[in-house]
Order: sequence, then structure tokens, then C-alpha cells
Amino acid sequence: MSYLPFWLILWLLPGTQTTTETITYKVYFSGSDIGTITATKKTIGNTEHYSVFSDVEYNSWLYDHQRTTNVSGVMVRGALAESRSKVTEYGEIEVDAHTKRKGDSYTAKPHDGEAFTVDGPIDFISIMLYFQEPKGKSRIYSESHLDFCKVKPIGNGVYEYETPEGKTNDYKYENGKLVEVKIYRTLVNLTIERASP
Repeated sequence: MSYLPFWLILWLLPGTQTTTETITYKVYFSGSDIGTITATKKTIGNTEHYSVFSDVEYNSWLYDHQRTTNVSGVMVRGALAESRSKVTEYGEIEVDAHTKRKGDSYTAKPHDGEAFTVDGPIDFISIMLYFQEPKGKSRIYSESHLDFCKVKPIGNGVYEYETPEGKTNDYKYENGKLVEVKIYRTLVNLTIERASP
């Protein structure tokens, strides 16, 4: 017997309030516009659907870079139900990760490895950073890394986000809205700036 996912049942119920928010960000490398990020949050009753799509292309002194990212996540009553992350570099899959709730824990599956268990609860995922300041959070689940990343406030509405590999991004908020992200890497630094609402 097959059952409908709980979030789909909520969506099908008549009278359930639905809202959608879409934000566009521009991505810069060395001052040049190299792509866009579109972040969408759709709320249906107690269920939030997040999606982020980015398409970035640039040339550095070391190599050319063409990267497409598509991340989605469903939160039901403040807990992750399911997430998926797909990243391609010149059309080749770099990341294809999936996380799904199973009771009080989660099954995480990378594209090139075995599934494993992640202990819950997961109440904040990385794509939520585009929509809300992570006040009071010390860790955030990464849909791509299939692991928790550290987050801490460093002053003036800025939060440092650190991946399991030790790479950092700084997220800057003004009046609770994400306005800028600084991505620090060994050879390349990128800046993301809010372009619409």
C-alpha cells in the first residue's frame, strides 16, 4: 500500500493558507557579475518548501569554473522532512545528496557512497539562511555535506558559517534579511549580494 507524504496531504487540504517568497541574489568574483541565485520559500500551512537555484560561471587565473546548484528542503512543523542537493561542474555531478526523515533520525545518501544515519533533530537547514537570521543557532544542517556546520555570530548582524572541512562563509543580515554573503576559499573569494526585495 502506498501513502501520500504528509506535506502533500497538507497542501491538498482546502483552506490551507499558502504564501510564496522569492529573492534574487547576484554573485560577484573580483568585482564582476558572474551569476545569479534564486531562492524561493513556499509556505503551505505548517509546511515550508525551500529551494535555491544558482548558475555561476567565471575564469580565474588557475581554472575556468561553471557551476550549477539546485538545493531543496521541506520543513514540517519546524523539523526537516526531506532535502536534496545537486551540484554540477561543467555538467558533471559533483554532489547529489539526499536526506530523508525516518522517525527521530534521518537517512542520508551521498551520490558516491552508502546511506548512513544522521541523528535528529534537524530544525535549521543551510538554505534557510537566505530567508532568516540564525539567531540562537550553533549548528545548521548542510543538505550538500550531509552533516552539521557550525554557525556563530561575529558582530554587526554577521554570522560565520563553517563547513565540516573548515571552509567559512560570512552571512550578513540587516533587519533580519540576508543582504550579503562572503565566501572565502584558498584561491577564490566570492561575494553574494541581495538584488531583489
